[in-house]
Amino acid sequence: MLKLTREQFDATVNKLKSITDDYDTACTDFGNVHSGDWSAAEQLNQFAAPLTKATDEVNTSLTTMSQNLQKVIKNLKDSVDSIEGMDEELKARVNAKLNAMEKSSEYTDQEKNGDWAPPSVQPEKHQRPTPLQQ
Repeated sequence: MLKLTREQFDATVNKLKSITDDYDTACTDFGNVHSGDWSAAEQLNQFAAPLTKATDEVNTSLTTMSQNLQKVIKNLKDSVDSIEGMDEELKARVNAKLNAMEKSSEYTDQEKNGDWAPPSVQPEKHQRPTPLQQ
């Protein structure tokens, strides 16, 4: 039988929170860089192809990271729910924290949905920024 102390569990949740916070910051920074007015500047059109490729690569990485974070959070939520004898108030607090982490680790590739918008327009999810004007 595996024994998990409260300290070990709290450390794991706090580490996961730190990772999701870093992920959230990366998504926000990524969206801010690519949604500014500079992207439509005529002199930058020569860089459209390599920048679009780089944007696609970052988008793929953010999508993969989001999927992995979502799996880890789901597994942790399932584990918390399966703990017998855990105080229900504590379980509710932990699940609330995990739900918040789950929300901050969401990422939507709007190109696939045909509904492109910068993160500021739809703040409930991180979204892939609009590509450069060609």
